[in-house]
Amino acid sequence: HAGPGLDAAINAAVTACREGLERIDRLSLPDQPEQAADILAEGARAALRRAKKALDKASSRGEADDFHDLRKACKTHSMHLSLLGRLWPAPIKARRKAVDKLGERLG
Repeated sequence: HAGPGLDAAINAAVTACREGLERIDRLSLPDQPEQAADILAEGARAALRRAKKALDKASSRGEADDFHDLRKACKTHSMHLSLLGRLWPAPIKARRKAVDKLGERLG
């Protein structure tokens, strides 16, 4: 669907994806599994903080954009759980299933 700003939005998304791929190529995790897990866990905590803000905003305002932000936060948290699930499979599996279900319900 053509519209004003569509090309700019597509270009911005492509640029963000390329930058993300470059950052992944430069990613270096510590050799010690515990230290690597700490880094992944900190990322998950940051994502949860953003999700909490999105949830609070959706609860208080209830605008469509608020729920869209909450859905994105669920997807991000699900990706972190996917990474952490390899380190701590049993408890993460159920949580990821619940987070994925919530993301689907949000649209």
